[in-house]
Amino acid sequence: MIDRYAFKRFTGLSILFAFATFLAHPLLGPYLERIGFDKWQISLMSAAFALGGVIMGPVAALLAQKIGRNRVMAIGFAAAALSLVFYIWHVNWLMIVGARFLDAVAGAFCAMLLLSKVEDSISENERGKKTGWLLSFIWLGNLLGPLVGTKLAEEFNIVTPFIISVLINLLLAFYVFTRRSQHAPVVPAFPDISLQSWAAELKKYWSVRQLRALGVLGVAAHATIVKLDLFVPLFVVDTLGLPVGYIGLAVFAFGLPHLLLPYFGGLADKYGRPLLSLTGLILAAIGIFLISKSPDFSYLLVALVVTGFGTAIWGVSAVSLMSEIGERENMETDVLTGYYSISKIGSLLSFIVSAVILKLWSLEVLFLFYSIILAASVLFAGRGLFKTKLFSKT
Repeated sequence: MIDRYAFKRFTGLSILFAFATFLAHPLLGPYLERIGFDKWQISLMSAAFALGGVIMGPVAALLAQKIGRNRVMAIGFAAAALSLVFYIWHVNWLMIVGARFLDAVAGAFCAMLLLSKVEDSISENERGKKTGWLLSFIWLGNLLGPLVGTKLAEEFNIVTPFIISVLINLLLAFYVFTRRSQHAPVVPAFPDISLQSWAAELKKYWSVRQLRALGVLGVAAHATIVKLDLFVPLFVVDTLGLPVGYIGLAVFAFGLPHLLLPYFGGLADKYGRPLLSLTGLILAAIGIFLISKSPDFSYLLVALVVTGFGTAIWGVSAVSLMSEIGERENMETDVLTGYYSISKIGSLLSFIVSAVILKLWSLEVLFLFYSIILAASVLFAGRGLFKTKLFSKT
């Protein structure tokens, strides 16, 4: 049975958060270049974002159990606003590193908990399809944000989208903080967020075979796909020599296939979430390879659409599979936040390796490297997604 009120409410919050995030985030790379940082430095500083994800994923789950998910999300929205303030009024590179860490806090405390809130309201037999509708709605914010943000940057200045995003996140923080959480705190005491409890949360996630495979694939996805919103804008501005207005069109092309997420979710329900997850990653690897070979903007748009189809299929299939496993194991919030934390390990390593590649070579080489990583992850961990071992004797 679907809780329609909860589905609509938290889907709406997810859309607004996505819009506020993508209003400014696609401009982050060009913005940091304008204030004096090189590409490899941008990548290295962004490792703080990945490190924050590794740490804050389990912390978000523990806090949610103790003080309620609404309060945790309020903290996350406030962190998102503060990170943008750090970008705008930066004094040195340490503030940029701090801002990147706060971005991770916002992702763990808001994006994953909002997702788990909505997933709680969905029945099992329609999980893939309804998850598809949810993620499709969220992508409306992801699509509109860059178009509006780049337009504001062209009409006024590149800082304007950051300021507007601050205001939206503060309003979201106020809204969820003043709403009573249906998830009552287990105990009034502050939660145990020690290294031991953090490790226990990850161990709990890693104990399930399918989740281990999802963790490996998630590491690869976050090491590659998630980097596109930082490095594709730099490719548009620096490699192709185009103005920032083209960034919005590029992000729009990547995001457009995500409007078909309900359809892909239905396919995942029909043909199997593990199979569709792997199909999406393979298609994304092909798309990123095409990005590395893009000679002009038209070719890049085609490559981004292909990549978008892959990430859309992977995203809805993997999330619905995680929710299925979480419900089966009675650990749904732990699964989503645990996945977020584990996958950020790949992001952390990737930002460091990406900095080396950008220092020595180019964005084209970086995208080629990403496509190889994705393809290798499917070969290495793909079979683990299935409940029973493939090709086993019966």
